Amino acid sequence: ELQAALKMRAIAGDVHLGDEVINRLIPILRQGRSSEVISRSVEGMRNRALKERSTSIAKTMDVKVDLGGLRDVEFLVQGLQMAHLEKHPELAQGNTLKAIEALVENGIISTSLGDQLKKDYLFLRRLEHLLQILEDQQVHVLPGKPQQLNSLAKRLLGEDSSGSDLLRALEQTSKRIRGAYVSIALEKKFCCN
Repeated sequence: ELQAALKMRAIAGDVHLGDEVINRLIPILRQGRSSEVISRSVEGMRNRALKERSTSIAKTMDVKVDLGGLRDVEFLVQGLQMAHLEKHPELAQGNTLKAIEALVENGIISTSLGDQLKKDYLFLRRLEHLLQILEDQQVHVLPGKPQQLNSLAKRLLGEDSSGSDLLRALEQTSKRIRGAYVSIALEKKFCCN
C-alpha cells in the first residue's frame, strides 16, 4: 500500500479532498524504514507481478512485467523513495521520471544512473505505446510474428531497423535495468542504515 500511495494523485471528484488525503499520508510515508523492510516489500510486490505474468499464455517478452521491464524501474524508484522520504520530503513524487530526477538532485543515485534509468524507462514506455497502437488495445507483450516485430522496430528505431535490431536493443535495455534493480533492491542497498 505504501508503494501505491507514492503514485496517488487526485484526478476526479473532490480534488481538494483527494489532495487532503494525500497530504495526510505523507507523514506515514516519511516514517523511517530499514533497507531490509523496504527490500522485502518491494521484492514481494515484484514477485506477485511476475507470478501473475507466469499464468499468462504469452510466449514473448512483456515489457511491463518481465525482468528488466518497466516494473523493475518503478519498483526500484519507489523503494529508494520510501527509504529516503524521511529526510527528503521532496521525493514524494508520483511520476517515475520526476522521482528519478529528485533522487539524483538529492544525491541518492548518481547522475549517470539517473540518466540511464530515465533513458531506458522512456524507451520501454515508447515501445509499450507503440505496441498498444499496433494491437489497438492495451498490451505489453511483443508480437510473435516477424512481420509485426519488424514493423514495430521501424517505428521505434527508424526505417532501416529490423525486428532483430529491436530485440537486441530491448535485451541491452533490460540487462541495464535489471542490473540496477539487482544491485540496489536485491542486495538491500536502498538506504544507508
